[in-house]
Amino acid sequence: MNFNRNYLINRLIHGVKNELSTLKLAASNLKYVVNDINPPVEHSKQINEFLTVIQQNIKTSIEALNQVLILTREESLDSEPVNLGQILLELSPKHPAVHFRDHSGSFIVNCEPKLLQWFMETLLDLLTDHGKIKIELKFETKEVQFSLITGSGSIFKELFAKETTEQSFEALTVKYLASALGIKILEQNASKNVLILKFTQ
Repeated sequence: MNFNRNYLINRLIHGVKNELSTLKLAASNLKYVVNDINPPVEHSKQINEFLTVIQQNIKTSIEALNQVLILTREESLDSEPVNLGQILLELSPKHPAVHFRDHSGSFIVNCEPKLLQWFMETLLDLLTDHGKIKIELKFETKEVQFSLITGSGSIFKELFAKETTEQSFEALTVKYLASALGIKILEQNASKNVLILKFTQ
């Protein structure tokens, strides 16, 4: 039953991706045509803004569908050595509220690379919406510590609460991906503003 469900989801997603790709091409062609017919400047600017938004939304939708395809693959997730420190370094410029120092050495974990990237991106989006954070890598114990410098630690509670319809999509995504990747999310008892990721692989 699970195989049939995943197969159907997979085929539907591929169908939607094809439609979105066609829309993306149509939006690009329309942008070219609009610029070619020389409409009034104020209209041209507005049209280009609308088309840019459409293109960006289509791109985001295709990326989301790609992520769902990873989750619905019938074969088991392929784990391989991934440098988590490198992923965090690449994500840091996109998250100005993150304080992450380039630590010497590599923080290698065995995970599915695309899922790990998605997990870290979603977690950073979620945490930085609530304040500034500091990230510290603990090589010996294979842990990553997130300390909230400013803001409320209430977001951490959301990650430990039972799943409800009130939880944000991002929090549910983080919890699901952590489970799929074999990552334990721990709360440091001494402080409500510290979250620890424990890599078990």
